[in-house]
Amino acid sequence: MRADGVRGGCAGSCLGATDAATAADAGIAPPPVIVLDRGSVGPFDYVTISLDPSLPAPADAAVTWLMGNGYDVDATCSDPTSPTA
Repeated sequence: MRADGVRGGCAGSCLGATDAATAADAGIAPPPVIVLDRGSVGPFDYVTISLDPSLPAPADAAVTWLMGNGYDVDATCSDPTSPTA
């Protein structure tokens, strides 16, 4: 859930898998983060994202995207070896 209690927005990065494939076919670099699904379960919001595997630091890209879209992120989220990551 976002820190302010509002569902996270896409901020221009909500390309679905089909849109990303179309962009790749057109020779356009895919975005670093692609939103695959989002929704709510009870009082909790969730988002399923996919990261560009060629990124030098995919965990950093995920944390940056989550923070930029208003999700709570703590220090354990930036450590990909953390059991909570």
